Amino acid sequence: VRACDYTASAPDSEDFLRWLDAGVVFHNTMVDRITSHRAGDPDVPRAEPLPAKALVIEDLQGVLPERLSTAPGIVLRRVAKQLEQDIALKLRIANGQHTAMVYAMALGGLHTTDACIGHPDLLPYLRALYDRDVV
Repeated sequence: VRACDYTASAPDSEDFLRWLDAGVVFHNTMVDRITSHRAGDPDVPRAEPLPAKALVIEDLQGVLPERLSTAPGIVLRRVAKQLEQDIALKLRIANGQHTAMVYAMALGGLHTTDACIGHPDLLPYLRALYDRDVV
């Protein structure tokens, strides 16, 4: 907002910037939901209740009500760098494991993630990947 054309060229840009600082808060957020597709129709998402949608909101100025964090699936981060850690964990653990799993599934002829549960070759591979590269 500070770098947009309006702000830079407005005759009252200093007033606008003061108003912006005093009255507007921009929150960093992260949303994640691992979804699959409906059986027999890959174009329709499956709407299972788990995993719950996670909305992580960085609220460093403490302007959001604490009761918001009691809503299912909402997490407030009030300490700097916590959201960065959430994003890193999501990318390295959840997304990284799922990406690595897809290649092994394709080679093994596994067509759903459910087929990986208890698989004698895939689980040791994922465990080793996690232990060696993630941790």
